[in-house]
Amino acid sequence: YSLTLSVRKTKHMKNIAAIILIAVMMVLTSNLHAQNPQAHWDFEKFTNGTSLEKLSGIADTLEGNFHEADGVIGNGIRLDGFTSSVVTNGNNRQIQGQELTVEAWISLGNYPWNWCPILSTVSNENQGYRLQVGPLGQASLEVAIGEQWVACSSANEALPLRTWMHVLGVYKANESLKLYINGVLEATTEIHGSIRFPKSGYQIGMVTHPAKPSDIHRTWGT
Repeated sequence: YSLTLSVRKTKHMKNIAAIILIAVMMVLTSNLHAQNPQAHWDFEKFTNGTSLEKLSGIADTLEGNFHEADGVIGNGIRLDGFTSSVVTNGNNRQIQGQELTVEAWISLGNYPWNWCPILSTVSNENQGYRLQVGPLGQASLEVAIGEQWVACSSANEALPLRTWMHVLGVYKANESLKLYINGVLEATTEIHGSIRFPKSGYQIGMVTHPAKPSDIHRTWGT
């Protein structure tokens, strides 16, 4: 599939994600109407296997097989669903805060075999946050609180194939997670606590660690 993703960090946060072409933005704001972006990948062009994060000016690595594609506006990136992803370069690139927003436009060519992040923090432990799509056409915002993942997920088939969709996740510590699709509130999850943030960057378009397919018929996924 290909993906468009935007991620934001805010004092009052919201997140939006989209799959099939990728454009990513991170924002810090004092309120919902005064946003101050913290990171933004628009995937307008690629240079020597990298894509520029617009606000830091850092060129992040494009891995695997990827192609340019038409986005909702301008260009985006088409990922192959197997080998391709975007990996941030440098230390401590992760956006943190008591309120966060991640946003993206996505268009799925097919559903993944398991939950697949649009954007995920990179960690070997239950730390950080991730905006992702599921094998049954779901969208979900997940955050790590108290060494456990807490999810705010849409219904099945909320994301149709080959259709541009706007996905937004909002995290507010000690209050709630909210998930929007095309501007409509799809799910709300009450939370108690705040995210455990790792000191890492992001991976876009691929899981950070291998996992067997979901909804399998045999114990070992055969």
